[in-house]
Amino acid sequence: MIDAIILSAVRRGSENALGQLIDKYAAYVCVAIRNTVGENLTREDIEETASDVFFTLWQNAGKVEKLKSWLGAVARNKAKNKLREVRTDLPLNDEIMVDSISEIEDDILHFMSAFVAMLHNPLLSNCHNTFVLLASLANRN
Repeated sequence: MIDAIILSAVRRGSENALGQLIDKYAAYVCVAIRNTVGENLTREDIEETASDVFFTLWQNAGKVEKLKSWLGAVARNKAKNKLREVRTDLPLNDEIMVDSISEIEDDILHFMSAFVAMLHNPLLSNCHNTFVLLASLANRN
């Protein structure tokens, strides 16, 4: 209820009200950004992205209904955009890539094993047709 009153003041152009929302939600927004990008952005990039989130709130306060959900969604989207922007500057670490590929291969093998086990379940007989279709599509590439 208090957020709705403060948001209403932001809609009327109150910078003080925006400051109150920043004080209340800055940590939440920064955590949402960090959870989205991991360690791939600097602290300064995260702070800049959080500022962008609150600037977007200032510009679009009239469209916001559920403030916390809106902030989280905008924070994730802005974080992804920032990551795309700086991604070309990230160093390429071959060792990390090999580990990631190994993990992906392990995940694929685990998935395939589970899928094959499902094929033997009579209740899931239609899965066989799906598997054959997926396999034929994969072989086209």
